[in-house]
Amino acid sequence: GNLVFNAGESSKDLNIIIINDSLVESATEDFTVQLVPVASGGGVGNVTSGTENAVVTIEDNDYSISSFSDITVSERESQVELTVELDTNVNPSDVVTFDVVTADGTAVDGYDYTALSGMSITIAPGTKTQTIQVPIIQDEDVESSAGETFDTTITLTAGNVTPSPSTATVTINDNDYEIDQ
Repeated sequence: GNLVFNAGESSKDLNIIIINDSLVESATEDFTVQLVPVASGGGVGNVTSGTENAVVTIEDNDYSISSFSDITVSERESQVELTVELDTNVNPSDVVTFDVVTADGTAVDGYDYTALSGMSITIAPGTKTQTIQVPIIQDEDVESSAGETFDTTITLTAGNVTPSPSTATVTINDNDYEIDQ
């Protein structure tokens, strides 16, 4: 396109539309804007060189989850901590929020653990991790040696994050033993 300077003007704003996508890219993307004088109706004013360049840098505002993993805990633990970690720190102007829910597998809400529902976590600007704490319930029942499981799932509610993986399985290993008589 053309950018026209009228008599007496020494600067102009050039509006460039940046398309926000949800792709996780390298830290920045660059492109060059080149101003080239065009002779029209008697000259090009006071342009002294053939071209003027400006490099525009776009900082990526998209993140991916680098860690949200299955975990195994002992029933004797009072809680399990799952950490959601992004690939990089959140930009100061961004908000990254997830809803968190749990779902029974072989472990049962209210008996083996306390379910989460309606909970949200926010990864604050300048950081890249947030911890989810799920209470574990101690019982005296002898249970499967394979442990009991439940899933913890995160769903993105704000921000540009590729939420994969979005589910982590928690295995609770029994700490009760049957004594043969």
